[in-house]
Order: sequence, then C-alpha cells, then structure tokens
Amino acid sequence: MKILMIFDQIQAGFGGKEKGDLELGGKKMPIGSANMFEKYLPDVDGHIIGTLYCGDDFYLNNKDVVTRKLVAMTKKLSPDVVICGPAFNYEKYGLLCSEVGYAIEHQLDIPVVAAMSAECTEAINAHKDDLTIIKMPKKGGIGLTDSLKKILELSSLKVANEPIENFVRENCYYYQIAEKSGIWMSIDETLLNKLSEIDSVSGDEKAISLSLKSEYEGYADDIVYDNLGSIFAVKKSKQANAPRVMIVGHMDEAGFILKGINENGTIKALALGNIEATSLLGAAVRLKTRNEQIFFGTLIAFDKSGAVLDQSNEVLVDFGFENKAEVLENDLTFGDRIAFANQNRVSSNGKRIYSKNWDGRYAPLMGIEVLRAVQDQEFDFDLYVGCTVQEQVGFRGVQTATNLVKPDLGIIVDTDKAFDYQNDLKEKNGELGKGVLINFYDTTVLPNRLLLRTLKDICSKHNLPHQYYYSMEGSDAAWINKLRVGTPTLFVNVPIRNMNTPSSIMDIRDYDAAKEALLLLLETLTAEKIQEFKEENR
Repeated sequence: MKILMIFDQIQAGFGGKEKGDLELGGKKMPIGSANMFEKYLPDVDGHIIGTLYCGDDFYLNNKDVVTRKLVAMTKKLSPDVVICGPAFNYEKYGLLCSEVGYAIEHQLDIPVVAAMSAECTEAINAHKDDLTIIKMPKKGGIGLTDSLKKILELSSLKVANEPIENFVRENCYYYQIAEKSGIWMSIDETLLNKLSEIDSVSGDEKAISLSLKSEYEGYADDIVYDNLGSIFAVKKSKQANAPRVMIVGHMDEAGFILKGINENGTIKALALGNIEATSLLGAAVRLKTRNEQIFFGTLIAFDKSGAVLDQSNEVLVDFGFENKAEVLENDLTFGDRIAFANQNRVSSNGKRIYSKNWDGRYAPLMGIEVLRAVQDQEFDFDLYVGCTVQEQVGFRGVQTATNLVKPDLGIIVDTDKAFDYQNDLKEKNGELGKGVLINFYDTTVLPNRLLLRTLKDICSKHNLPHQYYYSMEGSDAAWINKLRVGTPTLFVNVPIRNMNTPSSIMDIRDYDAAKEALLLLLETLTAEKIQEFKEENR
C-alpha cells in the first residue's frame, strides 16, 4: 500500500506556528511526523512514498491555488491512499486536512483518511458528511498510538475496497447509515438491533443484563451488581481514593404482566409503565415463558367501543389459544411478561429510527458506546457506567444502585417526551432534530446549575445542537440526587415521540449530539471539578 502524507509546517518538522507562512513543497520520503507511523506500517503492508506540506497560514491565504496544486501533485505521485493528519487540535491544519482531503478524494477518486481531535470543530462540521475523519486526542492527550493504528487500518480497508461501516461507527465522527439516506451518524445499528430484540419488561431484565455484561467485559476493570439486578461496568482510576462518576439510565421497558387466563383462551394482563392507551388496539406483542418458548399475539378490545386499557389497567391479549386448557398445556403462567414485538425501522431520509422500546434502550446503547470511546483514556475518577431495573414501575432499581455505587457525580441518560408536533400545543418543548436536551427541571429533581452551565458551554463551544427542556414528570435522577448526603446530578437526555407505545421515534442527530456532549464532558472532569459541582450550592 503506497501512502502519501499531507502535513502542515509543524507536522512536517519545519517549525511551530511562527512558520505558518511556509510555502507549498514536498519530498519523496517520509519526513516529520510520518516517522510516527513507521513501526505500524508492516501491519498493513504499507510504505510512505512521499510527504507534501504547506504552512497553515499560507494555505488559508491561498486556498484555491494550494488545493489545485496539491491535487495535481497527488495525481502525479499516484498513491494508493492519502493520509491528511494527524492534525491533533490544530484548527488551521484541520481545515487544510478536511478541505484538501475532500478535493483529492472527489477529484481523483483516491481514498483519503483524515484525523483530528474534537477541537477542530469547523473542519469536522464542514466535511463530516463526505470524508472519513478519525477521532483522535488533542496534542498531549492519551490514545495517540491507538489513533495512528486506526488511521492505517482504515486506510487499508479503503484501499482494499472492503466494507468500512462497522469500523467507522466506532472510530470516526460520523458514518453513513445507508447509501439512500445521505446523512451520517454515529449509532452502531447492529448493536441497537441486538439490544432492541431483547425484551426487558420491568422485573424481567435478566436477558438484557446478560447482554450488557458480555459487552461491558471488554472495556471494564470490574462489573458490579445490586441485589435487584442493576449492572455497572467499572473503569478504575489509578488515583487512590478517587471520586466516583456514575453514568446511568434504565434498561427496563413498558409492557404487561400475565394476571389471568379466560375460558376462551384469551389472556388478561396488567400494564407495567405509563403506556399510552390510544396506541394499543392491534399492537403486536410476544410472551416468553420461563422455559424459553415464545408466543406471538395481539392486543384486542375488551368492549364494542374498541377500548383496550380498562380502568383497572388491564388489557386482553389473543395468542391464538382456543381455550384455557390449551394455554395451561403451553406452560403460560401468572407473572409472565408480555412485550411489544415491533422491529426497528429507519426513516427513508435516514434521520430517524422507530423502535418499540427507545425509553429502555437509549441508556444501554449510549453506555456501551461511551465505554468503547473512552477505553484508552485515563481519568482521575472511577467511572461507573450502567443500567438500572424497574424504572417503569416506580424508580426502584436506581435507589439500590445509588447505594451500591455511592457516586460523587451522577449523569442520567434517558429519554423525554417530545412536544413538537401536537395541534394543541401552547409551546414547543423537546423538538426532534434540535439536539441534546439541557433539562433544567423535572417534578422530582432540580439539576445542578453549574453542571447545566458546563453542558451548555460544551455544546456551544463545539457547535453541538442543544435545546432547553423541562419535564412535568419524575425521573431516576431524583434518587441519585437525594440519597445518602446528596449528589450533584445532570441529565444528558434526548426527546422522543410516542414514548411507551409500540413504535417510539428518536432523531439520530439528537443521539449524536448527546453522545459527543457526554464524551466531551468526561474529558473536562477532574477531581477538583467534581468538588466544585458538590460545592455549587454552599
């Protein structure tokens, strides 16, 4: 694999910022930072055939000429792949990488890989839709070696014309979910589908817990549980007596519990969670017995008017049984859980995902992706990332989980109802596609004001879409906030439409913004900063 490097004056080794006026040049050999790649080149059967360079100020003052000449020089050298970077947090060089990289890839059809840290906001936002940009640490940050290997790995995949979707989901700022969509996102679709196919109606979360355990094991120093079933991956700090940061949301979903068997073979079940009654007639459901048999059915009306959920919070389910004896022969029993059975779908424009249980899958998905993203980072706090049980039936698991973790800082990842489309709205609150929620109020907790300002400042600095939000419902956050001696608490939530229905709706862009904001927040946290949050109201 023939590799061509494109550097600014710093990475080429000609000097610092004072050499920004360095004119365009090149050498048919590796120079400067190209030597960082040397020990990893044999892993991809690669060799560097040359290095092109230009001062960042000279580039910005002569963009058209420099870009045209770099494209021509690249064509003449005929590499298999071009690497623009690593740009670290050098914003001017980041612009050179993204703009020149885009021009080369689209004019010459030669694969390009760029790399920069999140501080290069303008460059990332300008070409996140049309260039693969590897995530990497800023200058002096942790994880450079891993980034260099990933740059070469992606280069090799692109040269071989192999699928890159799985790789870039984890390692690039955005990725294209489908050719028809034309948009980019960072959700691991395979993981989402895997998690969504697991039923976890309140009180029956073991299957999703086992799936989380298998995902956590590759990224955690330890895995801990409370006695109700809440689970946490623990990433230990090397600092003694380090404070504890808890990132948590619930993994249970709304559903039903079998409470009776009628003589005609229909099933009576109680609703678990605040399920929207108007969404239920004809809803597809499934029941898994304790011996792992699965039965598919549908919700039916209990009267001529078509009502499904009665005043006792009961529903009728038709699983196709003709009488009570047939039900008992198939080992259905009191206490069996019944879940919605819809599959995930992506909207035709690629911007939204429809799922039966977003309210119980946002936290598991976000937690795993956060652990993946920080696996090579060191913190001066112990990081607990996990999920609680029985949120839908009264915020039960979070109470025992908080006593287990004993956090110094609590970050809740959850979903909130979107009020952005209903005809009778007095005001919009939680609009899909407008970004992560800056949630300043719910009926059970008032989030820490310094934490709110910190999240807002992070979103503003990095051009992450965000919106203020208030909720007239309660949340897990209340118990983290008030148990023991109290814990500063923050939401990193997203809005969804049709919460607790057979098909809820989340905007991919909101998820992207929430994940990036959460990762950037973790980067800013120190033991001293955590103490500041604890002292905010003193």
